[in-house]
Amino acid sequence: MEHSPESPELFALPDTLPLMVLSDCYLFPGCVLPLFIFEERYRLMLLEALRSTRMFCIGLRSPDYPSGILPTSTAGLIRACRKQPDGTSHLMLYGVQR
Repeated sequence: MEHSPESPELFALPDTLPLMVLSDCYLFPGCVLPLFIFEERYRLMLLEALRSTRMFCIGLRSPDYPSGILPTSTAGLIRACRKQPDGTSHLMLYGVQR
């Protein structure tokens, strides 16, 4: 079985990645998630990710856990990003690995 260049098994993940916590928004390995980045904290996170690994994780809010976040997240690779004149960004995040 051959792996495509986008195959999750071919990515070496960094030891740590920034985390974007969302409600009712899922990223699965092999899928693409369009995102609109408007919050200042996530604008800064995106800028840092674009300067380094082009990666960050998507986590889900959950009141059932003490941290308020589900313990499993998905690492994503920024495939495309377009910054708008007002500082917001539209991007496509490719799910790499849970």
